[in-house]
Amino acid sequence: MELIAAMLAIGATLCWGMDQVLGKLSLRDIDFLTFNAMRPAFALIFVLPYVLFVERLAWGGLDLIVFAALAGILAEFIGAELYFYVMEKSKANLVIPVGNSDPLWASVFSILLLGEKAEIVVFVSVALVTLGVFILNWESRRGSRGDLQSGVGLAALVAILWGVSLPITKHCLEGGMSMTAVQLVRVTVALLGCNVLILARRTPMKRKTTPSRAFKITFISGFLAFFLGFVLWLQALKMEAASVISSFLGGKAFFGFIFCALILKEKFTRRAVLGMVLTGLGLLLVSI
Repeated sequence: MELIAAMLAIGATLCWGMDQVLGKLSLRDIDFLTFNAMRPAFALIFVLPYVLFVERLAWGGLDLIVFAALAGILAEFIGAELYFYVMEKSKANLVIPVGNSDPLWASVFSILLLGEKAEIVVFVSVALVTLGVFILNWESRRGSRGDLQSGVGLAALVAILWGVSLPITKHCLEGGMSMTAVQLVRVTVALLGCNVLILARRTPMKRKTTPSRAFKITFISGFLAFFLGFVLWLQALKMEAASVISSFLGGKAFFGFIFCALILKEKFTRRAVLGMVLTGLGLLLVSI
């Protein structure tokens, strides 16, 4: 695997891990619908100039635009809404490991949908990452009962949605659609879908405190999730097979768990450290 692709993928997952923890902070002040509606809007502030001045748009045909929109609906709209709904109601160190078990699904769907070669190193890497994720989840669930159990199921569904969006995106890139076009379509779909839900909701926006801090945090979250993370990830995906690059998605759980401790002040245990080590080994193995 190319070192540059590995570094780009790691950088993307670092951005997304930070984004998820920042989301938890923001949700202390505003509801998840408002949070999800603002993120793509803020991201477009950066995406549009990038599209105009850095890389020329190439659409590749109506079918590819539809596929890119489908990936956006699954990942940035439905997936994000479900994920931060659970994040709002559950502990971050529970949601992050389960929701980011998508390397398994991304690898499986890439092999099934794109016909990519099922290399042993990919399966070993995915197995290590998935085992690490579930050890983290197991540890975070100690002492948790009741409504958190339903949150685990929804977080697992999010992982499937995020996983299947990867080969769809790879198909768009291989078909001639530029990275900027894919990014613009997915972010725009997320913006439209999330704002439709805002208009359709029946309850007013939740404000526990003044939302000014939440808006600032959400601005950074949108930049990391929908702009910088996207740019790094799509470049890596363009360089490597989807089934190979999918293992790096486990980095979201790895970095997210670390940021939970650093930013949210959540404590580590021995099992938590074991889970993070296994995830890191999986990423290292596939990058060699």
